[in-house]
Amino acid sequence: MSTDTCSVADATAITDRFRAAAQSRTDAVTELRDVVPLAYTCGAWKALGYPTRGAYCHSEIGARLVHIPRGDRRVLVDILTAQGTSIRAIGSVLGVDVKTIRTDRSVASS
Repeated sequence: MSTDTCSVADATAITDRFRAAAQSRTDAVTELRDVVPLAYTCGAWKALGYPTRGAYCHSEIGARLVHIPRGDRRVLVDILTAQGTSIRAIGSVLGVDVKTIRTDRSVASS
């Protein structure tokens, strides 16, 4: 899928996967690694009428996100960074501050 080509039906299906991944206690890292780039690349947030990716994450995921242990979060930050996901977008997905993402990135690179 290219940017902004997501239908509402596709966006809804991707968002359902996103929600399930955010609530998963066992496969959150694996699922989020796969679904976040998909949601952003196809423009699911636009297809569902959100003004920004951050608003999409806050509304659709928000408090549903399970606590991801620091080590797993850092792995996910590395993966999403390698896939080209921005610091702000990663922070929105994981429900953490941009400073935390920067710290996670610096730990990974040292």
